[in-house]
This record gives sequence, structure tokens and C-alpha cells, in this order.
Amino acid sequence: MSVAKAQAAMTAPQTPPSNLEAQKQGFFEQCDQFGTNAGAGDTSKVGWFQATVEAAWQGYIAPAARRKRGDITAPLSDSEMAYKRFADARQKKAGELGKKLKDAARDNDDWKSRVNEANTMIKLGSLPLIHDNNQGGLGVFNRTLKIIREDDEIKGQVDKLVLDVARRQCAEPDKPLTIDQIKHLLRPDESGTQARVKRTELSMARQAQGRINSMMTAYPKTAGSNEYVKQAYQSLNHVIDALEAAEKNPPPKVVRQGARKGGKKK
Repeated sequence: MSVAKAQAAMTAPQTPPSNLEAQKQGFFEQCDQFGTNAGAGDTSKVGWFQATVEAAWQGYIAPAARRKRGDITAPLSDSEMAYKRFADARQKKAGELGKKLKDAARDNDDWKSRVNEANTMIKLGSLPLIHDNNQGGLGVFNRTLKIIREDDEIKGQVDKLVLDVARRQCAEPDKPLTIDQIKHLLRPDESGTQARVKRTELSMARQAQGRINSMMTAYPKTAGSNEYVKQAYQSLNHVIDALEAAEKNPPPKVVRQGARKGGKKK
């Protein structure tokens, strides 16, 4: 999708509910096709991730809400349905080729981690605070993919690499990752392992504020109009400002003035 089309999509009126459901079903049919390709041996998981981010960016699917541990009776969330359609089609095609794969069922060990991956991609596409001219979360995904394909120093499975970047972006949802930040995440460090970014106090504060913002947006008549919720959001603004200032101006390191009298013990 071109930037011009993306901008038009962002300013276009909301899709009517009937159209929205049709678009959602169209996305799930894409999941079937990506799964079929995967069952035939094609490396189509990255394409499935990309389609998932784009569907979320367009507003066809939404991140899953938290549910009670062990609850397998609630209707499938969008992330669960996306993974199930992908996995079922992959299993069917693999079976036709004489390969046996596990069923995609909620009680399988693999279910939770794979659904979480799909939900991370939906979160990335749904980020409310970075829908800019660079396509928001979808732009972050596409820039990441471009960097991976063009940089020979980046090693590893592409689906895992884009997942690392998506998780980092979702942890700090208020501003898009820059190309330099994405490269830092993707390129191996001196020890030869991929750079892993620890959760900082600043990233946790931004994530907390992002969750409050999502709650206020989702429930405008209750949380959105509650003064305590608004105060919590504003308080986090002050916390974030202070942490950002501290990050830009770290305190000077204390230089020790040599060893104690008598020198080192031998």
C-alpha cells in the first residue's frame, strides 16, 4: 500500500458494520491461504504476520481482551481465530502431502504462544498513538522487513526478528521506532547474539499510560469520563517527562580516587 493510499485510508469514514464483518472474514480467508502455503513447505509465516498487522491497522480485527486462566469456553478472539485458521489449513495441506501435524486446539501446549504471537501483530497494527504518515505500526513492520532483507549482517529467522521488533514497539506505544532503533534490535552485538532490550522504568511507564488510554477510548462513558482515571493518565505524563529528562541527562559517574592506603592485598 502506498503512503498516499494509507493517508486516504486513515482519513476515510469508518467502515459500516456489515462491510467490517465482510473484511474480517476476507482476512480469515487469507489466513487459510497462508496456512495452506505453509503446509506445502512455503515460508509464509512472515506474510501471514504482515497481513495480520495490515488487517489490524485497517480496523478489521482487534487485540484480544484478557480472560480468566483456563477459560476455554469463551468465543475465539480475533488472534485465536487467525491462528486457528492458519494452523488448520497448514495441517490439512501437510496431511495431503503425507505429513502429520498437531491439531490447533486450545488445550495444546503450542496454542498459547502462537496465539500470543498473532495478538502481538494485531496490537502492533492497532497502536492508537502512532497512526502517522508512515502508516503507524504497519509502517514499523514494513520498515523492519525492508531492513532485514537489505542488511546481510542480520541473521536469524525472519519471523522471530520481526516479532522481537513488534514486542518492543508494543512496549513503548507512544512513538514509532526509528530505523536506527530497529537496526539496533536486529543486528547481532559483539557476542554474536541478537540485541535484547530490557524493559526499563520508562518503557513500563509508557506502556501503563498506553493501557489507560486504551481503556478510556474503549469505555468513554465510564473510564473515559472518570476523574481518577484522567488524573492517573496525567500523573504518568509527569513521570514519563521526568524519566525522559533523566535519560537525556544522566548523573555523572563517580570516579573512585584510587585504592585504600596500603594498596591491594596479595
